[in-house]
Amino acid sequence: MVKVEKDGLVGRISYHQLYRHADFKAFLLMAIGSLSAGVAGCTRPLMTLIFAGLVDAFTDFQRGLTQRDVFEEVLRTHVLYFVYLAVGMFITSYLQMLCWDLSSNRQTNLIRTLYLTAILRQSRSFFDTHNAGELSSRLTSDMDLIQNGIGEKVGMFVQAFCTLIAALVIAFVQSWRVTLVLCGLFPFMGVCNVICNRMAARYGIGALKAYAEANNVVEEALSSIRTVMSLGAEQRAVGDFAERLETAEQLGSRKAKAQGLGTGGVQLCMYLAYSIAFFYGSFLIVRDELTPGRLVAVYFALVIGTMRMSSIAPEIAAFGNACSAAYAIFHLIDREPDIAKPRDPTAEPLRPDTVVGRLSFEGVQFKYPSRPGVVVLDDVSFQVEPGKTVALVGQSGSGKSTIVALLERWYEPLAGKVSVDGHELRDLDMAWWRQQIGFVSQEPVLFDLTISENIALGAPADTTPSQEDIIEACKMANAHTFIEKLPDGYNTLVGERGALLSGGQKQRIAIARALIRNPKILLLDEATSALDSTSEKLVQDALERASVGRTTVVVAHRLSTIRNADTIIVMNKGRIIEEGNHRTLVEQNGVYKRLVDMQQVAMDAQEDEDKKVPVDYPFIETDHHVEPEPTRNDEPDLEKGSIAISEVFPHTKAFYSRILALHRPELLPVTAGVICAILGGAIFPTYAVLYGYILQVFTLTDISEMRRQANHWAAGFLVIAVVAGIANYGIHALFGCTGERVTSRLRSMTFAAMLKQEPGWFDREENRTGVLVSRIASDTARVNVLVGSVMGTLVQLAVNIFGGLVVAFVTSWKVTVVTMTCIPLLIVAGMMQMASLKGFGTKTKKAHQKAAHVAIQAMQHHGTVQSLGRETTFLEKYNDALAEPIAAAHRQAYVTGLGYAASNGLGFLANALAFWYGGTLFARREIDMRQMFTVMISTVFGSMASGRASGFAPDIAKAKHSARDLFSILDRHPRIDASLPGTSPTSLHSYHISLRNVWFAYPTRPTQMVLRGLDLDIEPGTTVALVGGSGSGKSTVVGLLERFYDPLHGDILVDGHPLASLDLPSWRQQIGYVGQEPILFDTTIRDNITYGSGPVSDEILLSAAEKANVHEFVSALPLDYDTRVGSKATQLSGGQRQRIAIARALIRNPRILLLDEATSALDSHSEKLVQEALDRVMEGRTAIVVAHRLSTIQNADKIVVMDSGAVAEVGTHSELVALGGVYKELVGMQNLDV
Repeated sequence: MVKVEKDGLVGRISYHQLYRHADFKAFLLMAIGSLSAGVAGCTRPLMTLIFAGLVDAFTDFQRGLTQRDVFEEVLRTHVLYFVYLAVGMFITSYLQMLCWDLSSNRQTNLIRTLYLTAILRQSRSFFDTHNAGELSSRLTSDMDLIQNGIGEKVGMFVQAFCTLIAALVIAFVQSWRVTLVLCGLFPFMGVCNVICNRMAARYGIGALKAYAEANNVVEEALSSIRTVMSLGAEQRAVGDFAERLETAEQLGSRKAKAQGLGTGGVQLCMYLAYSIAFFYGSFLIVRDELTPGRLVAVYFALVIGTMRMSSIAPEIAAFGNACSAAYAIFHLIDREPDIAKPRDPTAEPLRPDTVVGRLSFEGVQFKYPSRPGVVVLDDVSFQVEPGKTVALVGQSGSGKSTIVALLERWYEPLAGKVSVDGHELRDLDMAWWRQQIGFVSQEPVLFDLTISENIALGAPADTTPSQEDIIEACKMANAHTFIEKLPDGYNTLVGERGALLSGGQKQRIAIARALIRNPKILLLDEATSALDSTSEKLVQDALERASVGRTTVVVAHRLSTIRNADTIIVMNKGRIIEEGNHRTLVEQNGVYKRLVDMQQVAMDAQEDEDKKVPVDYPFIETDHHVEPEPTRNDEPDLEKGSIAISEVFPHTKAFYSRILALHRPELLPVTAGVICAILGGAIFPTYAVLYGYILQVFTLTDISEMRRQANHWAAGFLVIAVVAGIANYGIHALFGCTGERVTSRLRSMTFAAMLKQEPGWFDREENRTGVLVSRIASDTARVNVLVGSVMGTLVQLAVNIFGGLVVAFVTSWKVTVVTMTCIPLLIVAGMMQMASLKGFGTKTKKAHQKAAHVAIQAMQHHGTVQSLGRETTFLEKYNDALAEPIAAAHRQAYVTGLGYAASNGLGFLANALAFWYGGTLFARREIDMRQMFTVMISTVFGSMASGRASGFAPDIAKAKHSARDLFSILDRHPRIDASLPGTSPTSLHSYHISLRNVWFAYPTRPTQMVLRGLDLDIEPGTTVALVGGSGSGKSTVVGLLERFYDPLHGDILVDGHPLASLDLPSWRQQIGYVGQEPILFDTTIRDNITYGSGPVSDEILLSAAEKANVHEFVSALPLDYDTRVGSKATQLSGGQRQRIAIARALIRNPRILLLDEATSALDSHSEKLVQEALDRVMEGRTAIVVAHRLSTIQNADKIVVMDSGAVAEVGTHSELVALGGVYKELVGMQNLDV
């Protein structure tokens, strides 16, 4: 029964296991809900007994066997019975809906928490093979499937099942012979159901897996939106998404066909049973072994029972989907992390009272689980004495960061042991151990919180740091000054992944976060790589002070940061090749000495320029307090918080026409589906007509004529049986397949629309990655209700209701008019249900999206969460975010149940009213028995259809709200629209770039100017380097040149053309961009290098790889260029990731290179090789280089020193050194002379 793929993430559990997390209160609610559903289910079959008594009373009166007063007395009694059933139905239906809703909410909220808990406790090896997009999809869309399978649909199923059981009991009591004959068809119905449902479940499992993989594409692209845009890879991302959706769509269509086959088969057998019932029943009536009333009771009981059971296809599908979705989620909840247990399994993990800090590696060997053929550490042994600092240097991929990962216990060594103070790490309590460590990585991770909240995460989990503690840590990390300048200071939101801060600012906050916990052990993995020289020196001094008395392990490529380390270990290919301090290693004149020489910055200016001041470039002095004059018109600025009304309240007039427009490519199957739905809906009114004639037959006194006409009308049910089978198959298969295609199209359209938005749109809190992924995963799934098989069912029900009214009016307009007085009440009940759902839906949905964003952040940055020991903190944040939707869902349950209960109860009142008034007319001889029961059956089936339709109200309300949210994204016009035509950059000649009086502030911080009147000329074919303190505006210039943003004031010109007038996709194709935090995608190395460039030959690929110094290490991998890099490329070192990113930029053969700290994560050897390659490829190209390592830009044609968003100094390296200003001070800080 269970199929397992990829660590058990695909399979199916038994249904009862869905309730494994139910507590006593949930079971109590389910018990009350089930009991209520059972009683509600029994009320409709009980109605058949009232029908039987009325049929006999009507028959006897028409035959003249009873007097009018007797008939009227019997009529009044039975009408009261209907009223009693209405009251009972209202109460039990309300309790049924309420209890199952509350129970499912309670269970799924617990499952959500357990699932996130389980994910956050997994080891890093788990995340090497499971991406955050797939895991977050299970937390959103899959959790909805589970709730759907254990919520109100269970009550519906219990009600339907009890309806069938009660119907069978009543039928057997009334006539066991007829019932037994009819039950002979039940096995065929059961076999058809079982086979088709199993097929549907199997296809549903595959579809869920495909959707999870597709959502990973969304999560990767949206969380790396600037990289995707810079590569012009929007269409590539949409294509990858559509490719995965195609698989899901095909499996979903097969599932719909299987469900249609099952439903059609059941309907065929059911109407065939009705034909047999009247054929055989008339035979028994002729023999006086059965009365017409008892036959009606048998027949009508089985009609109600089988029809109710045949309508549970959506419930059965929901149960199957829930079992499929729960398998993956429960498997992960139960999964134990791949972390070695203590040597003594019976012993409690150790939590020593004190930590001295003596670290020891003894014969450690290690291979990453995802690359078992590549040795990363080979017999590594070394010891770090307490309070000492050990630095690890060497080429990228030599194993430095792996040592840090083993100390963090993200992985376990394959051989050897890692110890602290004589205790193996595996024997220590892992949470306690991580609390002893302060960790800063080369790619600092900040969360979408305020600066204070981010820093406070570094404190021990059981303490809350004061604001003074936070400020002190920031001062130590040289972060306090720039934070104070922000409009909201320490309360400034940093954005997703800290996107609203520069790289250096992020890293200083990460350092402050590490220092605030006052750790016993410091692990610094390229902790200052993104800092400018001034900040680096200040922070390095702070780190050295902080290291006093602490054991410190430093991974560094900038050797200036580790020259004072007690021990420096040089690594190569997983082995230690040199060990000593800075002086001794330099004296050895070995590998380390060569690395030092590579990083020396030339201090000698040419003699004839010793006193020369650079005058060829303007020196710009800007009044830092002057604000630019407003240049924008009075139209609302979306990026400054004035959001267009149409974005909040999208136009609703054309809502349904847009839904229909989505179906236009499927016009033929939709038309066929509508025809099938009309046929399916028309069956019930036709059935009412046949039923009236058959009852009329039983009033005949001529036995032979009765027998002949009974057989005639029984044959009519054979025709209905065939039509019902075909129609119901068509409804589910055609609408189901259409729904899958339309939903896939809507997903692709929404994803494409998101990728068209400008980066500033993604900076808004409501458009974080987690929220947008949730929209595509959950909103489109909810919209399927409006476009899938449910819509077909609703069309069928609408035809049923409308057709029934037409038949009733034609048969007896008087009875129909009186009966219709209940219809406004039914409409009011439905509207009340829809209104309550709509009112609660908006708040609940937004709150769920906020909670999803918290969870996705934690999953994306699981390593940081674990190293901070903040798993519980993020769980609390997640639960806090869930509190609002939980409370709203509870309030909603109390209100929406009223509408459902009213819809069910009013049906019985309609029957009572119809029988009372119809019986009165019948007693006056104004209508006959055929007319009376034709109207009655039309009314009964109409009320059943109305009640059934009201059951879809929650799904429809959610679908409409989700559709409007999606349409608001589709309708939004981006501020920077890449689809607008413009001047082709290929028509330009020299690519002379000019920035004229450019002022800029980020949309989320409109009062803080990042650039203040910047003037800058970039000559064609020259290399211009931007240097200066973190936050001075260097990376902002790169962002403006990529047109991620437009300046608030001033102009950016290319050959005299405004940048905004150029064709944006073509402009970005001319640019090769490498950021300081390289983003790779969860695909092969080959695909990452060619991402956004389309198909390229192997020769071009290898050429780019060799120029970026990436070919050698890739060739050593078992699958070379076909090796998958894993989620967030965690299977590669930082230097390896950056070299692949450089190769990706070079393969485009760009006219302009934008290098934002492009070599910051490289070791000295790789940096030298890559820098030489970059120097070669920059020849004849315009290059803008942002750098903190001055050795990489000393040969630039122009070096621009920036300060506070303006130009402070301009010149060549020698000119600026001779000037003796800020630049010379920066050079002096990076000199490595002994």
